[in-house]
Amino acid sequence: MKDNNYFRLIISKDNNGFMNMAIDEAIAISCRKKLSPPALRLYTWSPPCISIGYFQDIKEVNIQECKRQKIDIVRRLTGGKAVLHNKEITYSIISPVKSPIFPADIKGSYKKIAQGLLLGLKNMGISAEIAEDRAKELHRFSCFLNTSFYEITVKGKKLIGSAQKRWKDIFLQHGSIIISSPYSLLSDLINFKDQEEKRDFLRLHAEKGTSISEELKRNASEGEIIDAIKKGLEDGIGIRLKKDRLTKEEKIDAHRLFTEKYNTRRWNYNHLP
Repeated sequence: MKDNNYFRLIISKDNNGFMNMAIDEAIAISCRKKLSPPALRLYTWSPPCISIGYFQDIKEVNIQECKRQKIDIVRRLTGGKAVLHNKEITYSIISPVKSPIFPADIKGSYKKIAQGLLLGLKNMGISAEIAEDRAKELHRFSCFLNTSFYEITVKGKKLIGSAQKRWKDIFLQHGSIIISSPYSLLSDLINFKDQEEKRDFLRLHAEKGTSISEELKRNASEGEIIDAIKKGLEDGIGIRLKKDRLTKEEKIDAHRLFTEKYNTRRWNYNHLP
């Protein structure tokens, strides 16, 4: 009998940003072709990387400063604003739209995943909430100053930011679980019109953003966070995870997408949706 609750669990550490985005899309392709089951992927980034939203203008990023500090820039498939991937865990979930696990609409799938993330944080002793509405945009540069529906907050401060890409038959949702605040560094990598705008950016992040370490009042290891989030998503969504690796076809697709798309200037700098 087919196990409709079975999801692959893929844990991959320390890929660069170009390969991380390529792997996410390669898994989506495999799932779309029905070559592999739905998947949960948990991963980190090395070196640090700014990902910009699908529609975001590259001119908002200080490219020269990123090069000087050896920070990559990659454009995501998903929307939203800039995210600095440094001290964080990223999750991605790839699933058919028609699923016994997720509601078919985007808000329903967001909420279901949020319930799992909430439980994952609870496993670590963090009492978080699910944002029920999309807040007004607070800042035009950073994803973590603009809370959307069913994202994760702690006392009104955003802790996990997520974005979703939907095709006709599958969806990919990924999001950043912040371990410690990246915003001082991020402020050096954004093209502000003046110092006042930069100070406003930092002030708003102090008011509206938080991190695992800030909430726990201690440092948390990547392994501890991965275990807590994995268990939370498994129990909160109602899935059964089985640790797995990329298939041969997924590796081929990931390397192709890395070479032809995500590691190209055309996609990252000159992309016009």
